[in-house]
Amino acid sequence: MAHGGGGWAADSRASRWRTAALDVNEVEYDGATTARVVTGGGVLLALMWCISNLFVLKSQCWEWWNANIEEVKRNATAGGNPPIDSDAYTINGLPGDTYNCSQNQTTPETYRLSVKQGETYLLRIINVALNEQHFFKIANHSFTVVAVDAVYTEHYHTDVVVLAPGQTIDVLFTANQTVASYYMAFTPYHSSQLAINNSTTRVVVVYEGSSSSVKPMDPNLPDPFDTPTTHRFHTNITGLVGAPHWVHVPSKVDEHMFITFGISQDLCNIPSEACSGQSDNNAPFSANMNNESFALPKGRGFSMLEAFYGNINGVYTKDFPNQPPFVFNYTDPALSILNGDPIAFAPKSTKVKTLKFNSTVEIVLQNTAIIGAENHPIHIHGFNFHVLAQGIWLVHCHYETHLPWGLGMAFEVENGPTTSSTVPAPPANLPKC
Repeated sequence: MAHGGGGWAADSRASRWRTAALDVNEVEYDGATTARVVTGGGVLLALMWCISNLFVLKSQCWEWWNANIEEVKRNATAGGNPPIDSDAYTINGLPGDTYNCSQNQTTPETYRLSVKQGETYLLRIINVALNEQHFFKIANHSFTVVAVDAVYTEHYHTDVVVLAPGQTIDVLFTANQTVASYYMAFTPYHSSQLAINNSTTRVVVVYEGSSSSVKPMDPNLPDPFDTPTTHRFHTNITGLVGAPHWVHVPSKVDEHMFITFGISQDLCNIPSEACSGQSDNNAPFSANMNNESFALPKGRGFSMLEAFYGNINGVYTKDFPNQPPFVFNYTDPALSILNGDPIAFAPKSTKVKTLKFNSTVEIVLQNTAIIGAENHPIHIHGFNFHVLAQGIWLVHCHYETHLPWGLGMAFEVENGPTTSSTVPAPPANLPKC
């Protein structure tokens, strides 16, 4: 993830943005930034292997609900409700010793990671949580960030890592402290006023030879609303110049776009009692880009990619706007109280922006404060560098509930002149919409 202005490039190797020389899975926006899209061509910790004294570990962080997860999803997507708070976070599938369910066990459900003093470990941290970004720390230890979403970065030294949902960050850490035990913690970062599960899950990092009778040392965790720490982390991540696949950001731009995005409201089209309590005027929550609230084409017989391949009408339209319908003070704090105001409503649509093969598009992405300001990890499918990814590619917020609410759009990248730059026919067993 990266934050800030500057040039951005993209291609088809994976679903990651790139800032200057950095490919990332999401882009964090709490204000405005510029992107250049080029259509050319819970935590799991497990010891995996040791390479020349460099130990490679893997860490996945999860959210856990004491509920039917499909009902949790349906509550947000069907009713326009805020997501139901999770009941716990887990690391490697275990909730740690901060929750009652663990404390009541004969053996606390806490993952223990054994390390040896003086050794350096490569830790791959994966945020598998759905609705929250998170801080990640180890008491008295620091990290060196070396890769984000499988792309090398310039080495960045920090004592805290910040991850968006679905993001992977590789760090080095050295067991260079006194032989003892230290807590590794995973706790949420929150930028909106909606309620969250403001709890912490922990792993015990155990030095070889340490005493089991001494309580592990706690890390000094950031405040859940510590945006400066989050911003500092994101703005210090840059690509490793000269690394594999590194390229310069293009200077020639073929087309310009200005895209606003944020939370909005929708007209209640379900029984009134199901819409109660969502806002001051009982309207369900929604989300939008350029005042268009994206809706997947359910019930239209074809997916968007099938419609693109077969030139089928009626599945989506090609009129996603290059700019919002009107100009206003996008970050005015007064916008947060506009429940029921016409500016807070965005129509549902399935619109794409058509891009020419091998074109360069510069995009200014502008967050808004309507209903409430919030950091949104924006994610684009199909692009890194400058190699064409023809077809239909979603652009959306990576919070689990924000895409169903409508915080998304899609690029339709036209076919190129060769067979390899043309969308192939769908497989014969492709399920029907």
